[in-house]
Amino acid sequence: MVDTITLDLQNYEVRDRRNFVVQPAKRNAETGEVIGAEPVLFGDVVGSNAFVNTGKETVDIKPCRDGNVHAFMRFSVPKQVAEDNYQELNYSDFLNALEHAEGKLEEIGIKAKLDEAKIVRLDLFKNIYPDEPVMCYAKVFELLKANYVKDRRTYGVGGWLMTNSQQEYCIYDKLEEMKNEASRDLSSLPETMRFEHRSLRANKVKSFYKFSTIEGLKRFGWEALYEKRRDTWKRNFFKYEVAEVETLAVSQLVMELQYFQAKGGNWFDNYLRFLGATYLCKVGSIEVVKRALEQLGCDRMKIYRAERSLREGRLEVESLKPEEVSTRTLGSLYNELKQKVLA
Repeated sequence: MVDTITLDLQNYEVRDRRNFVVQPAKRNAETGEVIGAEPVLFGDVVGSNAFVNTGKETVDIKPCRDGNVHAFMRFSVPKQVAEDNYQELNYSDFLNALEHAEGKLEEIGIKAKLDEAKIVRLDLFKNIYPDEPVMCYAKVFELLKANYVKDRRTYGVGGWLMTNSQQEYCIYDKLEEMKNEASRDLSSLPETMRFEHRSLRANKVKSFYKFSTIEGLKRFGWEALYEKRRDTWKRNFFKYEVAEVETLAVSQLVMELQYFQAKGGNWFDNYLRFLGATYLCKVGSIEVVKRALEQLGCDRMKIYRAERSLREGRLEVESLKPEEVSTRTLGSLYNELKQKVLA
């Protein structure tokens, strides 16, 4: 359930500096004047930041807005006790992961008690195993105003995001994301969709969960944390009934048809043509389509015109991202996700 966590260490002591890389402050090339803060980070070490990245843990020691130097530790909780973060942990495994992380912190060269640490970021997740390929649910997410984001570093081939400065709701294909870094064989794993809620600020963690430290999280309770994750998805994403989702889908289609109808002419044929352009852009980029036309022996003028039509079509219906073939209604797809995420 808990994935990435970032901690503001309290009452810490740097006992070994050998693993740290120190970044100096920016300086004016002409005068050498320091731009920004360059305080004493620890001992006699001065700089804008001192950090360690082990691959599974990162530690940053840096000045903050309150005028003090803070030490932050960031890690994926499941990766403290496993090779990847695919599997949800139970409470016992969570405690083992924290104990392991505290030991890794000491190996890095810092002595601190994680129980005292303030939580400045907390990501909770749930894996579900959908009945259809992940992209079949694209229209459901779009109807609910989640933005499709292509970021191979985070989502694999793409994911859906609702975000502000305080929190994020993220949905993506977990197996696609793991292909970039996993050493394990993924062929034995079922199709997996990941739902993450990320509290991005310390004040969001405190206001939302009513705790601010690891010790407070333990007192809050594992089951209460699970219910909090469930409730936030229900309140902000899965608040509709099936009939309401079907109504949203009809409204979306009517809006699109009205747009083309207002343009006159063979408006329905134009609508179908632009949907086709959008589909081609989804199957592959415009460059991929151009290479396919080149292999068919099309001349440069035909390819140029085809490229222009594709770009115009994508711009005109950029909000249309067709889902993979499925005979199920959007209401049915939505209800399946709702039942599984809130289980």
